[in-house]
Amino acid sequence: MRWFEESASPAARELAGFLPAVPLTLPVMNLVRRAMLPESDHGHLAEVALGGLVQPWEDYHRADPTYLEFRFLPGVRDALIGGRLRQEIATVRELVRQEVPPIWTSAAPPRLPRDPAHLRRDRRPDHPA
Repeated sequence: MRWFEESASPAARELAGFLPAVPLTLPVMNLVRRAMLPESDHGHLAEVALGGLVQPWEDYHRADPTYLEFRFLPGVRDALIGGRLRQEIATVRELVRQEVPPIWTSAAPPRLPRDPAHLRRDRRPDHPA
């Protein structure tokens, strides 16, 4: 945790503080990144994912990271969420509740569908975003 705090960009540190409130899947983390830090980019999310806060990638048995729920290392979730105001956490949870199907937001760790394509908005003209 200390290494991340010392080496990560300010945007990555801020993003990391929002993520303990939501399921750690790439689609959900990207939603939070875009909504809460609109000036951020994928590099900031990569800093969080590779910054020593979540279990090492090899623990996920070569699965496609798009479909994974990552897990914070012991103690990281509590340390990160402790640095946020309750209103910020409530805002992030409400965003995910409104934008993400219920299977991704249950109190228990979500069981992800094989193809979470339903998270991507269809951009064809006959399917308005």
